[in-house]
Amino acid sequence: MKLKGLKVKDLRNLAEVNLDLCPHLNVILGLNGSGKTSLLEGIHLVSLARSFRTQQNRPLVRHGTNELTVFALIESPSGVHKLGVRKNSKGETALRLDGQKAKNSSALASLLPIQLITPSSHELLESGRKQRRAFIDWSLFHVKHDYLELWQRYVRTVRQRNAALHQSQQAAIVWNEALLKYGEEINRERQQFVVSFSMLVAPYIQQLLDNISIEFDYYPGWAKGKDFSQALADSQESEKSMGYTTVGPHRADLRIRIDKHPAIEILSRGQQKLLVCAMRLAQLEHLRLETGKTGVVLIDDLPSELDSEHRSRLLSLLEKTGAQVFVTATESELIDTTVWPAVKVFHVEHGQVKEVVQ
Repeated sequence: MKLKGLKVKDLRNLAEVNLDLCPHLNVILGLNGSGKTSLLEGIHLVSLARSFRTQQNRPLVRHGTNELTVFALIESPSGVHKLGVRKNSKGETALRLDGQKAKNSSALASLLPIQLITPSSHELLESGRKQRRAFIDWSLFHVKHDYLELWQRYVRTVRQRNAALHQSQQAAIVWNEALLKYGEEINRERQQFVVSFSMLVAPYIQQLLDNISIEFDYYPGWAKGKDFSQALADSQESEKSMGYTTVGPHRADLRIRIDKHPAIEILSRGQQKLLVCAMRLAQLEHLRLETGKTGVVLIDDLPSELDSEHRSRLLSLLEKTGAQVFVTATESELIDTTVWPAVKVFHVEHGQVKEVVQ
């Protein structure tokens, strides 16, 4: 998957941008506040129909205008596709795929798998389990065609069961069969992924973190040593007092440990970022091995928390994945491009983006 072209209009301070992109490495340079991150945000929007910085439309729309648009030309194994997103200050969003209205954001996301690394990427390790579940589900969404539908069915069942629990536990029993069916399948897919992922991530940890021993353990959303049906039966008292389904894949977590301690307690902030980078690299490899596809990697402020040696190591590993990479920095000297077969450099200043002739 490669972004061939990108058009951005009225996104934050970006009035109008029209870029031809490099299929390998794209370096985006500029002072803080110039619009570098907004350019990455545009790519994120056209894939996932949402920003990685805000959940609201109004901050995204350039001051003095009412809507923003982002269009992208994507080259994929199935051919060339046109993706588009429009957001207005009223909170409305419209999606386009090959000139037609797209039914949902998953249609865009499947064509443009995005991996994001930012100065706040360490939150994957220290935040709640929801982000780590999403980390697992990103891979399953892109390699298992029916996984999204499976997860949606499970979520609907949980909601219906929770509504029934407000009446009585007896009323909720009717939903147990579907809950177990979908939940056990999700659990099986996730466990298989974590096993494969643990093997794929180890070499990246070795190269980026000097072989620190890190363990990845999938917690299914109920006590180990039990199956889902037993855990559900044993949860009746807690469900009675809380009024909702207390066990299941919606409570799952990816536990990341060093010597039985949470990794977040052991690693420095720079090491945390490197660990997340290793995890993202392993996801890209899993995607390639399972589907033959490559992804697009957005790295905002690569130099943050990383010394020159680790920046070079990371960029070298990224080049080997075959992914298309976008990196922002304040100075070109901070980005080692020597291993890349082709590079484009763009300079951003006051919302204006110009390609720098090499």
